[in-house]
Amino acid sequence: MSRGPCALAFTPIESLIGGSLIGIVAAVFLLCYGRVLGFSGITGEVGSAMAAGRPIEVWKVLVLIGLVWGGIASATTTQFPFSTLDVDLTVYAAVGFLTGFGASAGNGCTSGHGICGLGRLSPRSFSAVCTFVAAASATSVVSIQYLSDELCDGSEPWLAPLAWPDQPQTLLTSAACPVVFLLGAVVVARMAMDLGGLVSTVAHGLVALCGGVTAGFGLVLAGMLDQHKVRGFLNVAGQWDPSLAFVMGSGATISLLAHALANRRALPLLAQSYAFPPACEFGTADRGPVVGARLNGGAALFGIGWGLLGICPGPAVVGLASPLVGGSAPGDPLRYPLFVVLMISGFTLAEQALPKQPAPIHGASPLY
Repeated sequence: MSRGPCALAFTPIESLIGGSLIGIVAAVFLLCYGRVLGFSGITGEVGSAMAAGRPIEVWKVLVLIGLVWGGIASATTTQFPFSTLDVDLTVYAAVGFLTGFGASAGNGCTSGHGICGLGRLSPRSFSAVCTFVAAASATSVVSIQYLSDELCDGSEPWLAPLAWPDQPQTLLTSAACPVVFLLGAVVVARMAMDLGGLVSTVAHGLVALCGGVTAGFGLVLAGMLDQHKVRGFLNVAGQWDPSLAFVMGSGATISLLAHALANRRALPLLAQSYAFPPACEFGTADRGPVVGARLNGGAALFGIGWGLLGICPGPAVVGLASPLVGGSAPGDPLRYPLFVVLMISGFTLAEQALPKQPAPIHGASPLY
């Protein structure tokens, strides 16, 4: 993992494994329930429901708790918590709001569009991903090259040096543990379906919680909480770290295989029907426009926020664990909480201010 803007390291193994963990969770949620692992949607919907006093879907709360728990667990085998960018708290607040508003307007972020959408072979998600990556890259280049003092002395190679894991066996073992628990929870939930009642509800909740833990661990391992590493990927004008391409590539590949399997199955594994059909284009009644003001405008706003600080919704929630395992820079205890609160505010405002979109096609509610 990188130590700062001038000490980047290309970590393909950690990135592949971390992205695979996220992809596995996305596959489990799709195949078991027909759900989408969209971190911005899950976080925003829970926050909006709490603010409005509406009923909250318990599984979404458990996913968020699991993300934080995954961050705590990752501290034993990774460098988490990473040093954060030392900028004013108002910048974290403003960027959090912009990120939430953009993700809501664009119907997704790096997980919903980048992992699940690309795995669904969605033209809309491909359009959104191209938009927010381009916006994030341009923002990162401008902010690093012209608006900050992060420039290195120029002696670094253009491509970040390759770094292999110090203890590959420990890395594989630690990454396998949450997956084993997640798959075990799926087996338990499958057996509990016939029992119904509280036993079945608890079993389904365990799947959501273990999914959150696995995804949280994967996000840390992949380097998605290392702001310097994320911006090192986006800053193509400086030393470039391609690690995040391996994260999205591995996650989207597993998601693609899961969607191919889901399209062959009439029913999900743990529910009476898919919450959403595997081929559904979310946010529209049918497929919707591939290019549109709301889709691409929202994706661009999200990309600008992502490029400024290198934080997107899922990692922001995992970052709430930082103070619990010891922050590494002044101001750490407040930065992620402030970012998340304003991100939820941005999501809520977008839902209230922007025109309502037609409800997506969906089947009956799943069991849980």
